[in-house]
Amino acid sequence: MSVTVFSPPPRVGGTAEQQLKAQYAYLFQMSQQLTAALARMDGQSMTVDHRTQQVTAQQQQQYQNLKALVIKSADTVQKQMDTVAQ
Repeated sequence: MSVTVFSPPPRVGGTAEQQLKAQYAYLFQMSQQLTAALARMDGQSMTVDHRTQQVTAQQQQQYQNLKALVIKSADTVQKQMDTVAQ
């Protein structure tokens, strides 16, 4: 099993626009990392599924938690972009 290390958000000073751009960049990067982790986890689940014809409840819960985090991150990025566009 592969471990993904997520870096904390950067501490940014500057104008509100600079801070928002840095936050967007961080959230976009996090979204990409979470999507990649989800893809790896999905691939691992498929391997387990083919070997045992079952996915454990813990694996299913991990998958659902990670999927929810990816969706939440994407929603956050979209809300920030909508706010900037206004």
